[in-house]
Amino acid sequence: MTFEKPFTTKLSFIEQENLFPETIPTEKIYKPIGIYIATFFGGPLVGGYLVASNYRALKERHNVVKTWVFTVLGSALIVVFSYFINYRSTRHIPGYLFPLIYSVITYNIVNLLQKDKIATYISSGGQFHASTRVFVVTIIGLAVTILGLLIIANTFDYIQQFG
Repeated sequence: MTFEKPFTTKLSFIEQENLFPETIPTEKIYKPIGIYIATFFGGPLVGGYLVASNYRALKERHNVVKTWVFTVLGSALIVVFSYFINYRSTRHIPGYLFPLIYSVITYNIVNLLQKDKIATYISSGGQFHASTRVFVVTIIGLAVTILGLLIIANTFDYIQQFG
């Protein structure tokens, strides 16, 4: 007669898979609300940088590349749409509308794709970046974005003047 151990069932819904076994993460990640605010004030390239940095800290290199591809393509679409809507349309669109839309989209994507991973990362001992770092990244990204847009605008003006 064989005896089995009584009541040795696993409660799989209580146990969580540890993504970072036996190591405490050393890299810091960005909070979703920080990504939202930085994207609103710094532009979509800043948001893409912060999301890609989170993926880098979470050791998901394949998602870093995907994030940058979508960020660059999304930024180009935003520039094209804002140009055609603001300069080719007869209706005036408030200036804050585009940043609000792409910030909300970025925030929702971060919550959809990274929220659980961020929670696991933090519970494993990981930490968030300080708010001052988010502020500095936002200011630098805003300066780069403005400089890039000025270069593009001056190039088009030059082409129209002499072309």
